[in-house]
Amino acid sequence: MIIIVGILFIACVIAALWISGIFSNNGATIPIEQPSVKTTPSPAIINSSLNYFPPEIQGEIQTLSDSYSIPPGYWGFDPVNNEIDLLEQDMPNASVYRDLSGKKIGNSTIHIFNRTELETTRSEVQDYLFQFFHTPDYQISSSVTTIGLDGRPSVDVECEKFTPKNQELENTVFKGWKIHIYVCCGIPSIPKTP
Repeated sequence: MIIIVGILFIACVIAALWISGIFSNNGATIPIEQPSVKTTPSPAIINSSLNYFPPEIQGEIQTLSDSYSIPPGYWGFDPVNNEIDLLEQDMPNASVYRDLSGKKIGNSTIHIFNRTELETTRSEVQDYLFQFFHTPDYQISSSVTTIGLDGRPSVDVECEKFTPKNQELENTVFKGWKIHIYVCCGIPSIPKTP
């Protein structure tokens, strides 16, 4: 039985490698035909992270995102400070950030922040959220600040239950930190039987 499974596994690996073009045909690699027409993802996919920006500036953010090759996911909107936050990434052309820094889009200003600034704003973000901890309308029980593998800073806010107030915080950005709201998993109450 184990031998049969092993043979099938090896056959699948060889088939996958052959299909991918790694094995050659008489010394020549098998070409994989590329489409001749450039395909673009659907606008709903491209603009999914732009939904968190005010509608009047979404088009300009998409244009800048395309022009400077900075994915929309690296941009954030901070409604408290009326800023468009952009996380500085390692790019071959650092002048991109100088060009964008301080640029006005509508009533908002682009703010470029780096990793050092992230660390200094971490406590400001925690202080901002702390004001909601003891307000029953928010039902917040804890929060954790993290910097993801993509370099984006985020705050995971755990709540007892979803409320209109804590849902207003979902996907907002404060000082460059994107806020995500989650409901914690409490122990369900078991009704007592007489």
